[in-house]
Amino acid sequence: MLRKTVRLFLAILFALIFALLFKQAAYAESQVVNAVGVAPFTQGNEAKARDMAIQDAMRKAVEQAVGTMVAAETMVENYQLVRDSVLTKTQGYIQKYDVVSAGPKGNLYEVTISAAVAVENLKNDLSALGLLHARVEKPRVLFMIAEQNIGQEYYVFWWYGKSEFKGQQFDMSASETAMKEEFINKGFNIVDISVATGKIDISNAYRIADLTDAGAKEIGRKLGAEVVIKGKALAKAGPRTSGSSVGSYLADITASAIRVDNGAVLSSARGHGVSRHISEVTGGTEALERAAREVSGKMIDQITAKWTQEVQGGGLIQITVKGIEEYSDLANFKDTIKAQIRGVNAIYQRSVEGGVAVFDVEYKGNAQQFADEITKKKFTDIPKLKVTGATANTMEITFGGTGAVPAKTTETSPTPGKPSVSETQTAATPPGKFPTGIEGDIEGIKVDITELKFSDGVITLRFVMINESEQKLDFGYKFGARGDDYNTMADIYLLDPVGSIKYDVGRDANGRPICSVGLNPLNPKGRIKLWIKFLVPQDKVPAKMTVVIPHFEPIENVWVSR
Repeated sequence: MLRKTVRLFLAILFALIFALLFKQAAYAESQVVNAVGVAPFTQGNEAKARDMAIQDAMRKAVEQAVGTMVAAETMVENYQLVRDSVLTKTQGYIQKYDVVSAGPKGNLYEVTISAAVAVENLKNDLSALGLLHARVEKPRVLFMIAEQNIGQEYYVFWWYGKSEFKGQQFDMSASETAMKEEFINKGFNIVDISVATGKIDISNAYRIADLTDAGAKEIGRKLGAEVVIKGKALAKAGPRTSGSSVGSYLADITASAIRVDNGAVLSSARGHGVSRHISEVTGGTEALERAAREVSGKMIDQITAKWTQEVQGGGLIQITVKGIEEYSDLANFKDTIKAQIRGVNAIYQRSVEGGVAVFDVEYKGNAQQFADEITKKKFTDIPKLKVTGATANTMEITFGGTGAVPAKTTETSPTPGKPSVSETQTAATPPGKFPTGIEGDIEGIKVDITELKFSDGVITLRFVMINESEQKLDFGYKFGARGDDYNTMADIYLLDPVGSIKYDVGRDANGRPICSVGLNPLNPKGRIKLWIKFLVPQDKVPAKMTVVIPHFEPIENVWVSR
């Protein structure tokens, strides 16, 4: 009898503990919402009006929670679906509620409640309806997992750039392949390195197994990824049973997920795999695959949650505006953003130089949503405004007007036998025509020279790079690839054909090149305006100079304007 009593007591105790833990877990997945409900009120029906007002408040609480998960436009377009599938099941999403206030107000009865909404259940139902996907797309992922299987002397990795790694033949990483499968099954878009890697140059500094976050971010940017998952995977032999031909094999993977646009770490995890096999290589491969699937399971939920949180939460969006010919265009653009774009709280201008402006916008949403809003607006004072790129929190806009028309000038020809411009000629300006349509060894790419101007000891070169191909071009590294000059125009220079003087790009007090920097990939059929400043130690410069751009033939006889 005593034993039965003890067992009954313990059963009740465990049930209470379980119920308490379950309740806490359930409420941990809830969102507390304050909502006001109303109902028609007449004398004598207060109890009925109160119940109806509470029901109305509960429905509005659920509607508020839905609004934090689904874009306003999506909500409007699909309201009938949401109402029929979600809002009619209000009580199923309300875990608990407290009445904050209640009472008649004229011919209405008003109730204010504080309700705990079961957001996980709500998310599942909205996802099943395909509405959450309309709010936030999963990021495009690039995998960079250095792998060392049994029998391999070194870690091997695809970004080394060769099918033969230090004398070792290797195929696609087993761990990368398994991770890709897991991510694809969860709806992620994956960068196909077999297609993409032939289109980019990878710096020797990045051809290492222990790749830095900055290196992974740079390669990811070149390949159009939004998230890079980098890490290392190692397989080794485990203990073997004496006399058995079957061995055991162990594998471990460490990986982290990096946002390409801002370098933020979205996830970090470890995975472990074990296998048994008669073959060492096959056993190691199976262990690597199992470790990869384990680490993928951990990372997918982390990445999805944090990506969604960061993208939905809004914050600062960095906007780069290119092709500014008049400051008034930029001022008009900023005024329009402030006045007409919903969700804009503030604009902080960071820099304006060489026709390029950078500023931060405090916005309730992400850059893709902001870009959608921008494209709907009419900018009458800014011809041919284009959104040329957008990630979750960065955006690029180009003012593509007709371009400035060079002022008519009077030509002063150099004196025969004296090609250099004399001091008496410095006020004269040669013709305003410059070479255009220049082709090089980069297929589909042309250059238009728009200005070569001397003033106060500085020659400014301005030109337009045009992508006439159907492929996106990541071109910055082609014209500046050394150290701090990476992704700049620093390798372009001028030649004085008379004095045989070479003018390299000017540099500031910190040794950084004075030219266009931080260049984004050039979209198909796109164009970008670029500039470089060269410091000239004397006032006498030739009437014409040679412009040397890597991958192009020297452009000779370019007039120097004043």
